[in-house]
Amino acid sequence: FIEPACLALDLDPLETDGVQMLDAMVVAASHVPPFDTSRPALLAQCYSRALASDVKLTLLHSFPETHPVSVVRGAGSGAGEMKVTAVPLFELDRSTGFDHLTTVYVPPAGPYASYGRLQEIVAHLRAPDGCPWDREQTVQTLRKDLLEEVYELIEALDEDDDAKMAEELGDAALVLTMIAQIGAEEERFRWPQVMEQIVEKLIRRHPHVFGDVEVNSVDEVLSNWAAIKDEERGQEGNEGKKGNGALDSVPRALPALMLASKYQSRLARAGLEPALNGANPLGRRLWDLVTEAKAGGIDAETALREVCEQVAAAVS
Repeated sequence: FIEPACLALDLDPLETDGVQMLDAMVVAASHVPPFDTSRPALLAQCYSRALASDVKLTLLHSFPETHPVSVVRGAGSGAGEMKVTAVPLFELDRSTGFDHLTTVYVPPAGPYASYGRLQEIVAHLRAPDGCPWDREQTVQTLRKDLLEEVYELIEALDEDDDAKMAEELGDAALVLTMIAQIGAEEERFRWPQVMEQIVEKLIRRHPHVFGDVEVNSVDEVLSNWAAIKDEERGQEGNEGKKGNGALDSVPRALPALMLASKYQSRLARAGLEPALNGANPLGRRLWDLVTEAKAGGIDAETALREVCEQVAAAVS
């Protein structure tokens, strides 16, 4: 079906960075498109409207609803009845005549619409013929940039500004990708290793989704999560990595109110109540205010930030 479909679509696989070919059922079973959205794709054996509907829902994760797609019927049948129908994505499952010879063609979202393209650009910037500034960066010099981008993203979240969120997410992704690129160049770690570790962690910490553990409430999910993390910390301690103390995995670079909240949660779970004799009186009062906020279901960091925003709005 591949050659007839490409001919019918006037598509040269060698001139489009390579056409990707997948079974429509694989796409339908995925939550995001399992292919590079910056390259064209042929989805074979889209044999029913129900399957086309599931394919559409997956594609809508990464493509706009008006993205043009083509339904190719009869490709490779040899019966001379091949037909191509172009429709916007949201109308994909409104067509009729789906069968095992139906193929859906998905044009690329755009030349820059993939994470792989960002990786290539960053690697080029770091190459000998790249940018002098980017080539000078280290994982340590990028610390400040990462911190700034994360705070700018938080500001976009606070403002609930969709366009700004998209922009700041991209800026943060750039810094993370640059750090990963430097790690690969220095043979310290590589991006596949980063991805493998986080994917394994998510699967391991969600046995109620990816395993056979049953839960009936969010509280049970959180309890399981805490138990799994405690087990992980214990294993890390036995392997000579981190210790397995209650506070060992809490990053101490957090803002102080957030750090206090994290500490209090960990200490409560461990049944610990350290003495604060001789503590700075103001610091102790702030610690107690965090305790009071947690008891009321309030995040102290967010509460103080909201007041600061009100002050800024009042004087602007």
